[in-house]
Amino acid sequence: TATFRVTVRETTNKGTLTGVTVKDAVPAGYTYVAGSTKLNGATTTDITSGVTVGNMGPGVSHVITFQATVSLVGKTCGTNA
Repeated sequence: TATFRVTVRETTNKGTLTGVTVKDAVPAGYTYVAGSTKLNGATTTDITSGVTVGNMGPGVSHVITFQATVSLVGKTCGTNA
């Protein structure tokens, strides 16, 4: 299982961003682990559906993590003949 980390940071310092939502796709070769998404350490909606971060003022950042397993489609691994 691999853990992915997305950091969302407001860097414009021009005011507050409102209604921020983050959505990400799992890279090819991985299968998302349902229910594994966390926003600042707290369980939240799946990253594949979109995580609502809400409002972000200047300099504010949030960390989203999620897990995925490696998919070995069409490959054999660890077998003995």
